[in-house]
Amino acid sequence: MLQSGLKPDHMTYPFVIKACNESSMTWFGLLVRTHVVKSGFECDSYIVSSLIHLYANGKDLGAAKQLFNLCSDRDVVSWNAMIDGYVKRGEMGHAWMVFDRMVCRDVISWNSMINGYAIVGKIDKAKKLFDEMPERNLDAFGLFSEMPGRDVVSWNSMLACYAQCGKPNEALTLCDQMRAVGVKPTEATVVSLLSACAHLGALEKGLYLHTCINDNRIEVNSIVGTALVDMYAKCGKISLATQVFNAMESKDVLAWNTIIAGMAIHGHVKEAQQLFKEMKEAGVEPNEPYSRESQLKYQDACLSSKRSTSKKTPLKIGLGISPYCHLSSILFTFQTYLLKEYLHFITIVHFQFFQKWPA
Repeated sequence: MLQSGLKPDHMTYPFVIKACNESSMTWFGLLVRTHVVKSGFECDSYIVSSLIHLYANGKDLGAAKQLFNLCSDRDVVSWNAMIDGYVKRGEMGHAWMVFDRMVCRDVISWNSMINGYAIVGKIDKAKKLFDEMPERNLDAFGLFSEMPGRDVVSWNSMLACYAQCGKPNEALTLCDQMRAVGVKPTEATVVSLLSACAHLGALEKGLYLHTCINDNRIEVNSIVGTALVDMYAKCGKISLATQVFNAMESKDVLAWNTIIAGMAIHGHVKEAQQLFKEMKEAGVEPNEPYSRESQLKYQDACLSSKRSTSKKTPLKIGLGISPYCHLSSILFTFQTYLLKEYLHFITIVHFQFFQKWPA
């Protein structure tokens, strides 16, 4: 390329550096860096990150550190490259100093540190970081399996991980293992597991979890209560969902949305209408998806199997909106909205509760 008179640009160098890295040709990478400086790309964060990786993998951490310190615009890739270099040499003290200075850590940052501590035999520190990790992927299960002592926080972390990754069967299997070793469930435990039961329609497991909630005196607050309501509704037990909802002392808009959507999905339109009125009377304002055409003022004629696919009925709920909707559209809207709301709900639970729960 150089012999033909073409000049490399900022996209060329990272590929060349990566090739040097993969072929262990650090010496050639030094020549490439000379061209980088001559071309005026020595401050390009992507190129700098590639060079740091090259030096770190070539065991020249001094050069990597020097380049890292000279870089004023460090991205997360640069930070992770330094951590990875120290971890590979077993210098966890230096790796921690870099990790501790990071403002924005990603999953790679956390996994590198956790794996590094595990490799050098410092399982306690690895476990501590695992428990503090705000985001987890399923790769973390390997470390979890090797932990000599798993407390309830560790179990909850993996349950949340499975729930977030759409692995309800694995979450329920982990629940059985948790029960077998005598770990008592907490609020965070049952919320993740109820989500899995709702996804699978696993009523028997859901009933068992409800019993666990009572036996372990876990407070049925708005979060746990909403999870129970959603589970029973999705498992076809709308009457049990209603019982739980009525017994809840604190009901936020998500709790109301969940029971209303459950009623609508099961075809109990009049009950859904009544609940919607009660929600407004209780001073809970419906959020945006419930203030549009998916509202509930639906006449009984729309539920008739002969007319539900053809009859359009005006609906007006006192919000100044009078759309026309098919029943199928209403149910689809409820199902889609409930799914989005519950995913948001699980995310909130993960960040607000899993990191705070005592061992």
